[in-house]
Amino acid sequence: MSIGSRIQELRQNKKMSRYELANKADLTSVAIYNYETGRRIPNTISIAKIATALGTTTDHILGFEKLEIETIPFYDIDKIDTRTGEGSETDMSKLFGADFATKVPDD
Repeated sequence: MSIGSRIQELRQNKKMSRYELANKADLTSVAIYNYETGRRIPNTISIAKIATALGTTTDHILGFEKLEIETIPFYDIDKIDTRTGEGSETDMSKLFGADFATKVPDD
């Protein structure tokens, strides 16, 4: 979905006209039309003004969605208790299809 499509969708969900959004964002209705139709791409200041006027974030207008990153357990070998076998475990991003990760000491 394009920036213009997101702006238009948000505006319509708020039941605002282009003119109302333009006034609230201190822009012209022609600018809003051009952004929504893809004739122009808004600059960062305009995106911030539109986001504020629509009660959303610039990230949402730009299409940045939260990424879900799969994690795997990371075992710190330096913190493992040799008597019980238990140690420090944290999570790290899954890489290369691994099921777990550990730090290997140098020889």
